[in-house]
Amino acid sequence: MAFQNPAQNYEEKQLNLGDMISLSTYSTYLMRSASDYPDVGIVKGSLLTVDCSLTPQNGNIIITTVNDELVLRRLSPGYGL
Repeated sequence: MAFQNPAQNYEEKQLNLGDMISLSTYSTYLMRSASDYPDVGIVKGSLLTVDCSLTPQNGNIIITTVNDELVLRRLSPGYGL
């Protein structure tokens, strides 16, 4: 007599980023962090979701260019857009 496999009916779903957050096809980009920003939990190689349709506000983490290089910075009061 054989026993039935308990995982026989188990179906693993693929992870879909679109199911977890709402992404706009026209304004959302994915990029990997080239550096660490440990104060906010970003380590080198982290996958970042960037929504260009949002208006940056003081205290937000933004991606900007410094010497032709993309860098992460916190938008500080007094430097608003």
